[in-house]
Amino acid sequence: MFQIGKAFKVKVEISPNMIGFGQATVIDAQRSKIYLQVKTEKKEKVVLPKGSHIWFVASDTSLPFKGWWTTTVQSSRTIHNKQTLECNRPIFESVRQKRKAKRAIYQCPIELAGKKWAELPEFFSHNISKSGIRIETTGDYANAFATQSKIELTIKSKFGPIQTKASIIQARYNWLANKTIVGLEFISLSEESQDKLDQLLQFLDNKAIKSLPKTSKDSLLSNWLKK
Repeated sequence: MFQIGKAFKVKVEISPNMIGFGQATVIDAQRSKIYLQVKTEKKEKVVLPKGSHIWFVASDTSLPFKGWWTTTVQSSRTIHNKQTLECNRPIFESVRQKRKAKRAIYQCPIELAGKKWAELPEFFSHNISKSGIRIETTGDYANAFATQSKIELTIKSKFGPIQTKASIIQARYNWLANKTIVGLEFISLSEESQDKLDQLLQFLDNKAIKSLPKTSKDSLLSNWLKK
């Protein structure tokens, strides 16, 4: 699959708390090694330190990975007069669903409580569930969000403000989109905020069902009646 000359979309570990996206081209391949050139969307070559992880993304429907092919950078090396990253032969890692609840796409302003966040640009939600939310903003601020630390925020939803305390699960900078993306898990909501969150999720669920083709709606109704 990893033939010489083939290009793949990749997710790369730039630093321990920073993930980016780009394109990797196979310059050479051996039994236990593969040599890659990694570039950003702006066609800038990326040099990654030893130990950095690279995940290959299936952008071709003929390659339905249903998981990740991943490799680790061992060193840099010149191959065919090109500077490359020498990596281990990619191995396959199956994807397992780890989320506690189904997430729905929803965008609204997010207010972070505390002086620490006053200098940052405004955040917006990207998706939300009963157990957590993903928020994002323009620019690189991933280092401001320490994993497992706590944060208080207000979700300015169409059903009113939802105030919550959350734990930071991950924070990363996507250099191609120039966005900081933060994953949060709810750890404390008042009864009022929980009611508003439930209303919002029910609204989003109904909206998703209405957008389905009629045959899909009938199938959902049939499955519900069988319960």
